[in-house]
Amino acid sequence: MSGSRTTLPASTWRWALAVGVGVALLTFGLMYLAIIVYAAALSILSRGDVDWAALDRFADVMAVWGLPALYLLLITGAAAWLIRSIGVATARQGVLAGLVSAAGLQVIGLAFGPPLLRELILYPLLGVAGGLLGSVLGKAALAGREAIYRASRDVGAATNAQEIAAAIGENLTDTEVEQLSLWSITSHADGPLKLKLLASRAPQAVIWPPDSRLDAAQLPALSDLRRQSPRFVRRRELPPPERGVWKRQDIRSALLVPLANPGDGPDGLLVVASRKKRGFSRGRVRAYQTVGAQAALALENCASSSSPDSLASLGNARD
Repeated sequence: MSGSRTTLPASTWRWALAVGVGVALLTFGLMYLAIIVYAAALSILSRGDVDWAALDRFADVMAVWGLPALYLLLITGAAAWLIRSIGVATARQGVLAGLVSAAGLQVIGLAFGPPLLRELILYPLLGVAGGLLGSVLGKAALAGREAIYRASRDVGAATNAQEIAAAIGENLTDTEVEQLSLWSITSHADGPLKLKLLASRAPQAVIWPPDSRLDAAQLPALSDLRRQSPRFVRRRELPPPERGVWKRQDIRSALLVPLANPGDGPDGLLVVASRKKRGFSRGRVRAYQTVGAQAALALENCASSSSPDSLASLGNARD
């Protein structure tokens, strides 16, 4: 992955130029389309007689507010896409795309008349701001992608459950995560779901000590846990005894990610306990799902290469 970021640096600048030109063309194209649609709507409402004064007012509003807002939105998104696509965590390409698109807007605008001083100042500023903001968003996406790659690599190299938990925790968790734990299913398929702790990583506090077990009485969300369907659990949803444990450790929520191999249901569970009340972002959930699939396979490989005693410790021997 790292090699792709250092080869053909000139191509990244060409991409930035192309994105800048594309944003300028798209901005004017969408603005022109909006005015046409508005004119068509006026014509329909007035039964064929276009209110030119109303159309002029709409065009003025769009020129003063609509075009800058649309342009900022487009260049921000385009710069973020550019950074993600070329895999270079730098703001220079995003800023270049912003300046090129601002210049492109002025060139296209010459067809409608000379540019105003306000436009000559505003659009380069918006281009730079959108390029910088998009670069920040793109770099964040790149960092997340790199974290998933490192976690998957380390999980694949792990030889036991503790190393798998450490690989996920070291690469994906943030400072708000209190404990990340891996659980095996110890119940029969037709009975209530019961889990046994395999391994955990707890940089802040230990919620579930070694040899802990979980069932639906402690964690009601387990009663309807579905294969490959993460669940978000808040502290207030827990029964009083378990709620008290979470409160003492300042845990406000947890993400439950089923660990599934090909089959009828989940083979285990990844639990990420956090101090955050509002849960996890969609990107973070997808990251845990992606690495969770790797963890399920790694746990199966660890079990298949272990002795019967080790198999029991991994929890693969079902009751």
